[in-house]
Amino acid sequence: MLDFFEEIDAVGLAEDHALAVVSLEEEQAQKILKSYRRVASKLRIQLSQLPTDTFTAQRIRVVLMQLESAILTLQGDLTRDTISAAELMANQSISNLVTEVQSFAEYFKGTQQPINLSLVKEAVGVDNYLVNQFQVSVDTYSASLRSKLSEGISDMVIARESSETFIDKLSNFFVGEEWRLRRIVRTELHGIYGRAKIDSMGVVRDEYMPELKKTLYHPMDSRTGADSVYAASKNLIVDIDQPFKYKWKGKDREFMAPPDRPNDRSILIPYDPSWK
Repeated sequence: MLDFFEEIDAVGLAEDHALAVVSLEEEQAQKILKSYRRVASKLRIQLSQLPTDTFTAQRIRVVLMQLESAILTLQGDLTRDTISAAELMANQSISNLVTEVQSFAEYFKGTQQPINLSLVKEAVGVDNYLVNQFQVSVDTYSASLRSKLSEGISDMVIARESSETFIDKLSNFFVGEEWRLRRIVRTELHGIYGRAKIDSMGVVRDEYMPELKKTLYHPMDSRTGADSVYAASKNLIVDIDQPFKYKWKGKDREFMAPPDRPNDRSILIPYDPSWK
């Protein structure tokens, strides 16, 4: 068992895949943020046409309508972008698994492991369900924006602040919210990668390798958290349908696939008892 974890770095494939996943997450996050910034910019332009005197209650209905329109547009754009990103990540996960199984089998056993990639993708059914949780997170985010903006407008009406002050605060608000959207995108895409890999592992186990299990690979660099370093030292191996479990600083950690926490960069990789 120890040989597998000692040799996995020598293979290099797991590290390449882990770093590629992070790169793909950031690429998709930037794409989604582009839609976010476009909607925010359009809203600022619309609101800048308001008279610059006191932000009065008489104008609140128009402003709220503009905000609601912007949020609805944003939801539509985010839905389109997240569906595309989710499908891309799920397909990448399945392809990575097949490559890993074949490469590890050849490295550790010196034998080829033929796997039909199309069969695995069809069995997993990428288009059917992987985006659901992502959509819930996007809708929750949009609802939070709507609530915060409405509260901010009410406060400005009470304070009788100018439209110029309102627009300045609105701009700062949208910039400040970008980090939260980026974190949601990266976390959800990482989760999609993990869920797709669990399902594709199940297919490979049922069709080709009855002893196949799952384990974790943690990229090790200056960004690696202490909890990830500790988890890596445990060499966790479990059945595909069972959760990983370990205790960290007195608290139980239990999860089916990464991310175990925000910004967790670890990924699932396959493990077979014959790979020693």
